[in-house]
Amino acid sequence: LWNAVEENEKTKDSRLAREFVVALPIEIKKSEWENLLTEFVKDNFVADGMCADVCIHDTDGHNPHAHIMVTVRPLAENGQWQYKTEKEYLCVRDGEEKGFTGAEFKQAQKEGWEKQYQYYVDKKKVYMPPSEAERNGHERANKYPKSTKFGRQNPITARWNSDEQLVSWRENWAQITNKYLDEVNRSDAHIDHRSHAARG
Repeated sequence: LWNAVEENEKTKDSRLAREFVVALPIEIKKSEWENLLTEFVKDNFVADGMCADVCIHDTDGHNPHAHIMVTVRPLAENGQWQYKTEKEYLCVRDGEEKGFTGAEFKQAQKEGWEKQYQYYVDKKKVYMPPSEAERNGHERANKYPKSTKFGRQNPITARWNSDEQLVSWRENWAQITNKYLDEVNRSDAHIDHRSHAARG
């Protein structure tokens, strides 16, 4: 799995994984830890397009816990990795500027949108569409179209990176753990995903 992840990332500073560390309740049998983790991982990560790698640690010690490593790039139903970010070109039409990905631009171009390039205007570099530059006889400064600085983030990846999603995952872990604790009549050991501050 992780060799495949590394192969797919092209930049040297790419983030390859996200890690969660969860405490395992000593009130339930060790044999149930795997069921608890499997249910949580399938419902929260795998169902959302992530691959997960789970390891249980300190099974005979005083701090049983699990490390859950998940991929940060979504996996499509056909098994192909999706993009984390996609180049977004800032195009113009009738004085309005709007961003389009490469795939979106094909349709946008039919609707009159043009990419903008840098052209020399009195020794300055100015972005404009080719149609305007040709009318005024401007020479192109380079071949790169104007684009957003960081591109457009995949909406799935953006959600995964949000604070709200982290709180949701924490809440889901608390709910499923408490369900397993209820099954052994240990509601006194329930966990709460909220911070001390949030609980007053």
